[in-house]
Amino acid sequence: MLRKILLTGLAVMIAVGLLPARWVQAQSGSVADIVLIQFSYYVGISPPLTAGEMDRGELDRPFAAEYRIDPVDLRSAPLSCTSPILPNEEIVVGVVGWRVQITMQGRFYEFRTNYGGSVVIRCVNGQPLDFNGSARGIGATISGESATTAAMNHLSGQLDVGTITIERAENPGEDDPRVFYNWRPVVYADASLGCPVRGVDYDVRDTFAYNVNLTVNGRRYNYRIRGDGGQVIWCVGGRPDQSSLGITFPAEGQ
Repeated sequence: MLRKILLTGLAVMIAVGLLPARWVQAQSGSVADIVLIQFSYYVGISPPLTAGEMDRGELDRPFAAEYRIDPVDLRSAPLSCTSPILPNEEIVVGVVGWRVQITMQGRFYEFRTNYGGSVVIRCVNGQPLDFNGSARGIGATISGESATTAAMNHLSGQLDVGTITIERAENPGEDDPRVFYNWRPVVYADASLGCPVRGVDYDVRDTFAYNVNLTVNGRRYNYRIRGDGGQVIWCVGGRPDQSSLGITFPAEGQ
């Protein structure tokens, strides 16, 4: 009987939103992970980000990212992009939700959820925006060095200079080509990585990738490498060269 009374009391506390601070804190961490997983699918990074790695300062990723979570007041209106933010120390009797803010490579994202995280909406300038947080079939995120190597391997097949490598670039022999390189992580606005094939419709979700620049004997080449290395795009004049890897070109006449 006592167990039944305690469980009933707990259910009432959850229903009205009056919970011990440690339970609310634990729930906020769980909701943050739910949002971070969907966000990771959205931008195409794997494995998904977790609140724990960022809370502990252990973000060992090839990009910069951080998050913040705050409670929102749902007592007078359903969850929305304008739900009022509550002070973290305030004890609320009523329905509570969450605002999760994520910054990645300088791009800002805001999400709102109900208390349990079963409803997630993305907000931009106070308005909801279509958001698809389902898995995309993109593999594990590679390093910038690996992305540079993928670009070098591709370019080696296009030029008559032998195999270009980071080692040869940094320690060239007397007869080696003079190679300079740099790379930077970028979150592009869609799956074209900023270098679209004409006439192709792309997944409009933001997509993590690397922008790699190679200079060989004074001539510059630009590559876009998807975060998992599954696409190696040699971008020429804003369009992929036909030799690019991992993308489909429409048949002529289409």
